[in-house]
Amino acid sequence: MKIHNLGKINSFIDKKKNHTAKKPVEIWVSKLRSANWEKPDDVLIDFPRGSSLGQNGFIFRVGGNKWRILVKIDYVRQIVLIKEIGTHADYDDWEFEK
Repeated sequence: MKIHNLGKINSFIDKKKNHTAKKPVEIWVSKLRSANWEKPDDVLIDFPRGSSLGQNGFIFRVGGNKWRILVKIDYVRQIVLIKEIGTHADYDDWEFEK
């Protein structure tokens, strides 16, 4: 998969308060880059603790659920678009389509 909007991830992990997210998020990015998903069920095979949001949305739980990443996935073009990244508490304030 190609990952778009990695700047959002980098901005998040570069903040001192989020420094412990760096390694788990780097592992997550690496797994995404090697993935080849065609449908939401494929994502759940690689990330069984994730949550599908309709056809294209997905929430990933990273680092033992300390952080969450909201994405949109274009399965045809093999693109993952980073929409949000934050702590478990940040997630409660996100607005997204379910």
